[in-house]
Amino acid sequence: MTLCRPAPLPVVAFHALLRRLCMPALLAMLAIATQAAAQPVRLLTFDAPPFASKSGVAVGQPGIYVEIMQALLKELGLTGEVEFVGNAEGQQIAREQANVVFFPLARNAAREDQYQWLGSVMDQELGFVTLADKGPVSSLDDGRKLRRLGAIEGSSALRYIESRGFDNIVRGNANDLVRMLVRGEIDGYFSGFLILRRVAQEQGLSTRFAFGHVAVVGKPWFAAGKNAPAIDLARWQASLARLEADGTVARIRKSYLGE
Repeated sequence: MTLCRPAPLPVVAFHALLRRLCMPALLAMLAIATQAAAQPVRLLTFDAPPFASKSGVAVGQPGIYVEIMQALLKELGLTGEVEFVGNAEGQQIAREQANVVFFPLARNAAREDQYQWLGSVMDQELGFVTLADKGPVSSLDDGRKLRRLGAIEGSSALRYIESRGFDNIVRGNANDLVRMLVRGEIDGYFSGFLILRRVAQEQGLSTRFAFGHVAVVGKPWFAAGKNAPAIDLARWQASLARLEADGTVARIRKSYLGE
């Protein structure tokens, strides 16, 4: 019996067959990539001057981190508007919804696995502030002796004093707590010094306060939620690093702090 070998496919027919087999997979991969690229990234912050200032938006000073984010979007070739929400609300949205960036956010052990960390470009001292005529708080123990101590809801400052057993805490937003301190409704305020100095300056109260014991120095971060397929973490980190290297970050920071 004679065995016949099947004739080889012509080259053109082979290429046509290859296209039929591979094209669906290629189209599916392209669709996934296009969908990820098209997904909008939501940018959230809260009123925390000088990092983000809701009242400063109208006068061209929206805050250091807001301006850095605007420069970062330009570097990435993206567009977007920064939204102001509550601090605790913004953190929750970033954790629960897709493609959300929230800032500024302190990085700590409790939050480490809840977010992706895009970068930080500043330090922030956390400590006690009182009215100047009452004198500064010189230690954590002195802070515990205050009748009522203010801290921003959802902030790393609040978490810090809660973790150390303070039971005299009054929670609120930055502007309200400053007014409460001036009116004597709280006896002290535990906060980031940069935030408090800026709020006091905006309210014409800069000479009224004594800045006391610095309990910890932290870093405010740009953070994204874990469910963020539209955010290429390495690309965002590299773009932020370029803004630091070319002086953009320093220029923005100087325009607010004069350093």
